Amino acid sequence: MHRSYKYIVVTLTILSFLFISGPARSDTGKIHWLSYKEGIKKIKAEHKKGYVHFYTSWCTYCKLMDKQTFNDKKVIKYLNENFIAIRVNAEDKANRAIVRRYSAYQYPFNIFFNEDASGIGNRPGFIPPDMFISILKYLHTDSYKKISFSDYTEKQ
Repeated sequence: MHRSYKYIVVTLTILSFLFISGPARSDTGKIHWLSYKEGIKKIKAEHKKGYVHFYTSWCTYCKLMDKQTFNDKKVIKYLNENFIAIRVNAEDKANRAIVRRYSAYQYPFNIFFNEDASGIGNRPGFIPPDMFISILKYLHTDSYKKISFSDYTEKQ
């Protein structure tokens, strides 16, 4: 009996270690959203481009973007690897100054930042996954400094 008890304890220890450190804890299937303040600091600290998504709870196209664009595996992977993703609830009173600062009054409202947190540009409205990936690649590769987005997409 003593021996089987030892076996159970060792097995449970190994299983709990695997559960804690294994892929079950991985959150690579989701976008790593940060608050505005955290995200801006991280953009500057890591010298990565940034993306800010303004949304509301009542916005149909915000929900569609959550369902389609932000659940697309390619979008998740590319955004997490190459950008700092920031999510701002435009209805939250604590975010009013941020909403005013960027005139984010149409939802969803999407803003893209350089590595120093200066603005590159914005795009209000729903962005489907394929177009979103194209925009991210266009900005990440600094192609926006050389050619128009329409020329960039034609070459792809």
